Amino acid sequence: MCLKQWNGYFGCCKCMISGERFAINPRTSIHVYPYSPDVELRVNTDLPVFAAQAVINRRYDPDAEVYEVKTLSRLYFMVPNLI
Repeated sequence: MCLKQWNGYFGCCKCMISGERFAINPRTSIHVYPYSPDVELRVNTDLPVFAAQAVINRRYDPDAEVYEVKTLSRLYFMVPNLI
């Protein structure tokens, strides 16, 4: 799968929690994933759906992604259970 890296808002490859920017000082910020007791985990069956939606959205916006999924990579089809 082609995901944005860990610094994207939905960059965690295990769950669907949204990250937040936290300012350390006026010039520096970090990306954090706040604790949540109710975390929705990513499942393999959702990835092709998110990728298909992202491919459609990329027709209009070349940087579009759905939950940080840009498209499916060839590796996705070789390794059946990435998550």
